[in-house]
Amino acid sequence: MCKICKGDYDKDTTVLECSYCTNLTGIPDTLVNLIVLCCDGCTNLTGIPDTLVNLTELHCQECTSLTVIPDTLVNLTGLRCRGCTNLTTIPDTLANLTKLWCDKCTNLITIPDTLVNLTQLYCNRCTNLTVIPNTLVNLYWLECSYCISLTTIPDTLVNLTELDCDRCTHLTNIPDTLVNLFELCCDGCTSLTSVPGTLVKLDRLNCRKCTSLDTIPTNLVGLKFLYCDGCSLLTSIPISLFDHLQKFECSECPYLPQCDPTTYQTRMKLYNQAAWIIQEKFWYPIWGKRKQIEEGFKLLHEID
Repeated sequence: MCKICKGDYDKDTTVLECSYCTNLTGIPDTLVNLIVLCCDGCTNLTGIPDTLVNLTELHCQECTSLTVIPDTLVNLTGLRCRGCTNLTTIPDTLANLTKLWCDKCTNLITIPDTLVNLTQLYCNRCTNLTVIPNTLVNLYWLECSYCISLTTIPDTLVNLTELDCDRCTHLTNIPDTLVNLFELCCDGCTSLTSVPGTLVKLDRLNCRKCTSLDTIPTNLVGLKFLYCDGCSLLTSIPISLFDHLQKFECSECPYLPQCDPTTYQTRMKLYNQAAWIIQEKFWYPIWGKRKQIEEGFKLLHEID
């Protein structure tokens, strides 16, 4: 039994933890001084009182009977409602939210465009979500993987450094305005045809199984990790990328070895000389052979 079921609280309580109490069906509306409420996994909880106006943090993950977040909770800065499968909306009055976790809210259709202070948004597996608002210009972290109804990422999200849109199968492009991206995960985005060459700060690109992608841009000068396994239309990898790549995976890319057979095969041999090992199209460096690597790259620059 949790503190509410035991009656272990009073009107001055500011922090209340009652997670995973299956006996809990309601939160007392007299707890008006609550600042933090954690009721994760309370599967029989049907509502949050609209009198809890001082809440800044609400954790109600996996509260599967919860249908509404009160629009009076205007002081919330953090809302975790992952797995609230009967939740259909996020109130547009929660303008002070900076972090929102609404993963697996499968009936959620929209994110309010009034949440302009959001810096982190986690909406993975919101399968009915169709739009990310273009007003969320302060976002620096966006996870929207498996949002199969999502077709676009707004070009106004210029502060994004992390974007995870894995398995967004109807997503057709990544905006070229996202110039601050450090990590892009677009694994299984089967409608994605290109990666912008403007993403010069990109450190990690995971574009596995992007079956419509045929090229990797040449000017991703910061790229250190490239995963493009299963990109069945990919025909080339810019050789200049190997000046800074630390890890490269490209299995199940049937057209890649056939590209530019003279220079491509020659360069592959040079990478062997540079202590890169190729095993079933999986490449990784041997860090202990720095001298050979440097000599190999010298040869590469000569061939270019």
